Amino acid sequence: MNIAFIHTIFPGGGAERISRDIAAELSGDGRYRFFVFAQRLVPEALTDSYRSCFAAIDTYPIGEEETEVLETLVRKYEIDAIIFISRRIHDIDGFRRRTGCKIIFANHGEAFHLRYEVVLGKCRNRFRTFQWKLYRRWIYEDLGYAMHLAKKSCLKDYLSCDRYVVLCEDYRKRICDGLHLDIASSHICVIENSEKQVDDVCYDKENLVLFSGRLEQFSKRVDRLLRIWQRVAPNIPQWRLVIAGDGPDGEMLRRMAAEMGLERVEFLGYCSDMSGLYRRASVLCLTSQTEGWPLSLAEAQANGVIPIAFAATGGIRDILEPDGVNGFLVTPFDEDEYARKLLALVNMPEEEKLRIRHAVVKKAESYSPARTAEKWKKLFDNLEI
Repeated sequence: MNIAFIHTIFPGGGAERISRDIAAELSGDGRYRFFVFAQRLVPEALTDSYRSCFAAIDTYPIGEEETEVLETLVRKYEIDAIIFISRRIHDIDGFRRRTGCKIIFANHGEAFHLRYEVVLGKCRNRFRTFQWKLYRRWIYEDLGYAMHLAKKSCLKDYLSCDRYVVLCEDYRKRICDGLHLDIASSHICVIENSEKQVDDVCYDKENLVLFSGRLEQFSKRVDRLLRIWQRVAPNIPQWRLVIAGDGPDGEMLRRMAAEMGLERVEFLGYCSDMSGLYRRASVLCLTSQTEGWPLSLAEAQANGVIPIAFAATGGIRDILEPDGVNGFLVTPFDEDEYARKLLALVNMPEEEKLRIRHAVVKKAESYSPARTAEKWKKLFDNLEI
């Protein structure tokens, strides 16, 4: 079976890494050949670990020609099934009819996550600069209409594919409820993301609180973390906050930290290799507005780093529950509660921290690429090609 992943940018982030892991696990037995079709390739990131997993990596254009070029690629490589990663082409029904391909839609966001993108687009049109009080007001005032549009888009995706893949059971239930689908007869499948195990976990950690991710305000909301750090930092003078990542709002967040007079905060920018930071970090903080199934939490667990996050989505809860065992969950979006829990965590006796570190490493074993790939294998085998 020839299977193609459709990406916008490749490699780009977590979704691209998951595609690679699936291909790496399943291409060895000779039954499957994997391909990538992307609108833009990132040559410096396209290492042998990516190239070796795919029979071919090709490109298609942005715009009106994309459907025609994708159809040409499907015929050229004799593709049997296509996996669209959180996006679809405009004429998906015509594409499906003309190529005969099985269509899989892999939603890497939370259920109806498009509602946030709708609001973001409206805010960008109304305001040329970030004005956060107004920004938050538009989020809540417009969310009802945005949800309507998100459900409409989700239904179109669902009806145009043979399998619709979500990241946790909560998302399947919410989509079925929102679209009035029978969960038992729907073609929605639950397949979690994967995270490779760490062979030599370091349990002797530094007094380091870590954030790892894209500095993009609308979803990641690192401004919340800066305000939380302002609350806790005076009480833990021996600890420091390290922010690893870059993005469109990096400079704004650096200015914000300076204006707040925050101490012991370091912005590292983009880090190509996070392994050293994960070995040293004691705690990982996530303060996002929305997440699908955040890989940073799973990476932290695999490295014995204790994660703490707002319980904002089913994917976050899926990784961190039970609270206090596999990490710590905070009521969305209560910054005071977050500060209290973070302070209690860093002041916890070392033997208690060590117990939790072993527990989170154990939890991360359930995300092994082999287990995730087995679920994808079952999906492929049931496509009736």
